[in-house]
Amino acid sequence: PPPPPSERRADGDASPPHHQQQGDRLRLPAGYDGALDLGAAGFSSDKERALEQANQQLSAAAVRVEEQQEEIERGRRRMRALEQCGALPEFFCPISADVMRVPVICSDGHTYERSAIEQWLAHKASSPMTNQPLQRPVQLIPNHALRNIIQSFVEKQGGWSAIG
Repeated sequence: PPPPPSERRADGDASPPHHQQQGDRLRLPAGYDGALDLGAAGFSSDKERALEQANQQLSAAAVRVEEQQEEIERGRRRMRALEQCGALPEFFCPISADVMRVPVICSDGHTYERSAIEQWLAHKASSPMTNQPLQRPVQLIPNHALRNIIQSFVEKQGGWSAIG
């Protein structure tokens, strides 16, 4: 039997919309982050419309977080594989999780890949390791000793292309 008039969409179509209404809440399919015609969804107020827009933004953010978590896990697997080949934890940049090509010592006393710490400092004024404020201008000092040790390791592995 067709649904009662109260359940028909604004266009008179009785087919179910791509979402489900549960009580006063609109339920979207899991992982949905596409556009939704909020007027046709049966919202009666600007407040409901705003809440649904916020829900859509949260869903999209959750998808991005999940993608970032997957990327972090891929980096961890890569680090474990390199450590099994003899790479020391000190070879890896704490920001990028990559083996450092141009290691530099920051004023917080930690060593980072130059490009990663420069990108960090372009947006933040704190240490990536301690979150403590860094005095400006931040001085980055080349870590020649670590660079030489990493370069020796890389050569033994068959070069940068073998490391990835």
